[in-house]
Amino acid sequence: MELLAWKYPKIREITFAIPNGGFRHIGTARKLKAEGSKAGVADVFVMQATGLQHGLWIEFKAGYGKQSDAQIAFERLAIRQSYEYIVCYSVDEAIDKINKYFG
Repeated sequence: MELLAWKYPKIREITFAIPNGGFRHIGTARKLKAEGSKAGVADVFVMQATGLQHGLWIEFKAGYGKQSDAQIAFERLAIRQSYEYIVCYSVDEAIDKINKYFG
């Protein structure tokens, strides 16, 4: 998001990562689940409404990565709730799509 801060000064305030991915010790995983972590939630959220969209969820994938069933279910839920949802395979793609989202 630092690459967009010059264009959208508030992006640091309205954007945050959701650290759900990765492997964790079973005790840590249980604690996170008890705190409300959910499988499938996208990697980044931009808390800015534009037009009819309430905000932007971004899922990052590497290489030829595909969304899991839980991620697809979350995408559908987000869209039904009037959020934009995008899947990006590079930082450049994310920047391009964020620029389009902000218009």
